[in-house]
Amino acid sequence: MNFHLEHYHYFEYGSFLVALLCYKGLRRFSLLGFIPLLLAISLFETFGENYFLIGLRGPYPVYNLYFIVVTSFYLYIYRKMLQPSRNERIIFDAISVLSIAFLLLNFLFIQGIDPFDNYSASLSQVLNVIFSGLVLVRLVTIDSRQTILYGEPWFWISSSTLLFNLISFILLGLLPAVTRLGLNIGNKTLHQTILPPAADVLYSIYSFAFILCLVRKTN
Repeated sequence: MNFHLEHYHYFEYGSFLVALLCYKGLRRFSLLGFIPLLLAISLFETFGENYFLIGLRGPYPVYNLYFIVVTSFYLYIYRKMLQPSRNERIIFDAISVLSIAFLLLNFLFIQGIDPFDNYSASLSQVLNVIFSGLVLVRLVTIDSRQTILYGEPWFWISSSTLLFNLISFILLGLLPAVTRLGLNIGNKTLHQTILPPAADVLYSIYSFAFILCLVRKTN
């Protein structure tokens, strides 16, 4: 086996580098959590693809741990973007703690380390869909500016995250049927065909949003 990276891995590392270059802008928009998030995503995806480098027989332990770490970073970022009130913060923190606790229990005891933890994948995607959607609702209902669509970094980040995770969740739900019916495109499954280009778009939009953070000023 040889070291290998897919094209979307380069988009992940590229987005991480853009985040570093736009550090001041990310700090201004309370998005510094994206720097460790993108580093974690890039490393987990790299070792998931090249699991043999760390002595594993398959990629699933890497991706199962990925759900725990990456979801934790996303929840931290949503807490910053939602700017919840005191009561909302209590609810958000309770949901976050319970979610991470379940991910850990699933990883260690329920589905385990070795098989693919589809419960964890589903929960992670649902949390991303719900909280990114709430950020969009907040922008639309609270922010009266006319520049939301083209000039608001939070809009681009939340909308792209919502769409990507919605697609991932639908594909994960269809996976048993796709596997049973053998619905492939060429030599690739539906999941392998759709998600990589969707990831390219996601991390490209993240990079665009980071640049917006740098060139724009908060109100």
